Amino acid sequence: MDRLAIDLSALLQETVEAYADGNWLNARVYSVADPQQHIYATIAVPEYPRRQLAGLIVMARLVGDTIIVEHDTTDRPLWEALVQAGVPRSQIVLAYAGEPLPAAA
Repeated sequence: MDRLAIDLSALLQETVEAYADGNWLNARVYSVADPQQHIYATIAVPEYPRRQLAGLIVMARLVGDTIIVEHDTTDRPLWEALVQAGVPRSQIVLAYAGEPLPAAA
């Protein structure tokens, strides 16, 4: 990958990992990453006794120079955090909202 993609990958990972910070009611939150495949996620695992199932908070992947947000259940949308970090909105696809994927995806 070129330098831009490497920087986007690191930026994406850092932004997704930020969702694992903070206080989560009755759950432990983990960041999960596969840097080789450029896939990043944050998950919540309820504390015991479990009253709900583990769940995905955010998940995104990098394809070329496009960030594809596959899942986002937050009140702080990942795409907004990415734009605030300097990623042009035109390089972000909200797959969970039905936006069309690039041909390479």
